[in-house]
Amino acid sequence: MKGLLPLLCMLYSILAYSHNGKVAYAYPCTSKKIDAKADDWNVEKWNVIQEHFGKPLDSEADLKARFKIAYNLDESALYFFTEITDDQYSPEDYYEFYINGIHSKGGGGVASLIFRNKELQLRIHGKHKDPIHAQITEDRVQFKSRRKGHIQTIEARIILPNILENTKTIGIDHFIVDVDFGNVEKTYFNWGIGYNGFWKEFNSGQLGDIVLLPEKNPLQKVTGLIVFENQELLAQKTVRITDRKKPEFWIEVKLDSIGNFEAELPEGAYYLSPSYELTHPFAGDGYGNQFRVDTHFRNFFSIERAKPSDLGEVVIPVFKESNYLFKEKGIVVSGEDLNAFEIDAFIRAQMAYYNVPGASVAIIKDGKVAYDKVFGHKSLLTHVPITKQTKFQAASVTKSVFAFIVNRLVDQKEFDLDIPLYTLLHFPNYENDSRYKKITGRMVLNHTSGMPNWAFGGPGGHVSGAEGKLNFDPGTQFGYSGEAFEYLARVIEKVTGKGINRLLQEEVINALEIEPIYFVGNENLEFAQGHLQSNPTYWAEYGTEPGVAHSMLTNASDFAKFVVALANRQGMSAEQYDAMFYKAVLSPDYPTSPEYNYWDLGIGLGFFVQETVVGKAIMHGGSNYDFQSEFVLYPESRNGFVIFTNSNTGHKLGQALGKYLFYGGTTKQPPGIKNPQN
Repeated sequence: MKGLLPLLCMLYSILAYSHNGKVAYAYPCTSKKIDAKADDWNVEKWNVIQEHFGKPLDSEADLKARFKIAYNLDESALYFFTEITDDQYSPEDYYEFYINGIHSKGGGGVASLIFRNKELQLRIHGKHKDPIHAQITEDRVQFKSRRKGHIQTIEARIILPNILENTKTIGIDHFIVDVDFGNVEKTYFNWGIGYNGFWKEFNSGQLGDIVLLPEKNPLQKVTGLIVFENQELLAQKTVRITDRKKPEFWIEVKLDSIGNFEAELPEGAYYLSPSYELTHPFAGDGYGNQFRVDTHFRNFFSIERAKPSDLGEVVIPVFKESNYLFKEKGIVVSGEDLNAFEIDAFIRAQMAYYNVPGASVAIIKDGKVAYDKVFGHKSLLTHVPITKQTKFQAASVTKSVFAFIVNRLVDQKEFDLDIPLYTLLHFPNYENDSRYKKITGRMVLNHTSGMPNWAFGGPGGHVSGAEGKLNFDPGTQFGYSGEAFEYLARVIEKVTGKGINRLLQEEVINALEIEPIYFVGNENLEFAQGHLQSNPTYWAEYGTEPGVAHSMLTNASDFAKFVVALANRQGMSAEQYDAMFYKAVLSPDYPTSPEYNYWDLGIGLGFFVQETVVGKAIMHGGSNYDFQSEFVLYPESRNGFVIFTNSNTGHKLGQALGKYLFYGGTTKQPPGIKNPQN
């Protein structure tokens, strides 16, 4: 449902594009003495670390940084020397160095070395996620940190067996945190910003490129202008240049605002190609002008000694989605029996088109699960297949389960939706804004509480939270809020005297007699790994406390049983179901789909409601960026579908699946219903 999904829970900041466009060249060196002195670094070139964010610099002397890098194949060692100049040091200052030895399309984990007060902390992802870097241990890292006046130097040697080789690209980056005395704000330095400067240890795509070259040949300049065919705006922020003889040597080249690029390369034969397979690879909601780029495109060129090369305008072809996969009518409403073989083929084709590594899909027909299957891999690094036991992060789909719990309690007269919540439990984080005393459970469920989606600091669980301020007077307009759901969860715990996990068990799993779903995971569960544009991410698989707005772990096979219970109106009175599915509030700005398949998105008591060409739809979706999921139920026909993916383009797959199952491939006429918001 396109109207719904841009409103879903976003756990992370808005993303830019992967590979930050920083490139440096490293050359072989003799064994170096690790003493934090630059005496044996005379021939290596300095690379400036200057991408900064956070607190602005007070002066040019406030913070400066640069680094040198080299390697020794006989030792299987990577050396780096970093110099940081700071006008004042505090105990909270630290420096972090990231390395990824794969740094290719298949991703790979990030080894993180944190240097703080002359101590080293090594962060490595587990072998089940990243078998490549799990070999790095503290005894394979030798370092020395030294401070003299305003200058701190860090020198290190990292032993990287089976990773280093001549004419190869690896990924590295730097993260410098500077806290001046008497100031709580921090200044941050990166070599390259990446998505937003943070979380580089969780996704290798944020790192810059280090090219390991066997000898120091002169570098020559290559320039050009990139244009994406049939696109009004520049779709990607980098392009890739690859050595034709040694494809392990490649660099990501940053484009300016109109598509110009400039790079330096040694003499040789190369080709230029798109960096990503989709035009908007890191769209957080999975939408935008998301078309398939022609990844077979190659622009071949050569670099000659002492001769700059200008490629001129390079047009990269873009392909729109093929309509041949869609029938005139949706296959569920066509009256035909479901053909599992054809559905499998459709899903696999769309997964390939939209770069979705893994998916769990269920189709509901006549109030029963009629199709249930898994596809793809948990991780494109390990290629371990998805199984029926694999759990996905459900993100904001979690809200629909919590909403069901609240509605059941209302139906059982254990909770009143219209009592101001503060009378049951104060929320200290919002007591600086007296308007919060107007908030009721009804306002929380239909997203009119006035609370922001998340207070500063991002989502917490149902216990933690951050101080916030209301965006508008409660009850006056729509404003999607996960923070409000977490507040309501604390209230419900107070009223019932039961924890959220116990309520989930009693009011959902036991009451509906369905398979377990989880608000908090455990080590016995099997998890998929998230992906941003096919690049595995390494954020936590589950939190330590339940978050009723975002933390659910499940899959389509198990969650479809919950949707079937909704289709058959189990667990509550008919009157409460009517109230839960009644469109009480319209969600503005998303009135109609481009093909007029659905319009007038609104929300009832925790469930989104939309009019469609095949009847009213009840639904919810979720996005943690690297996981996207949704379910759609047509209560009149008791048909629907459930999909969970481990990809930031999973909503595109869900959108295509909804069209294939229910709407068909032909463009509809406008429904003739004027949206009340306009």
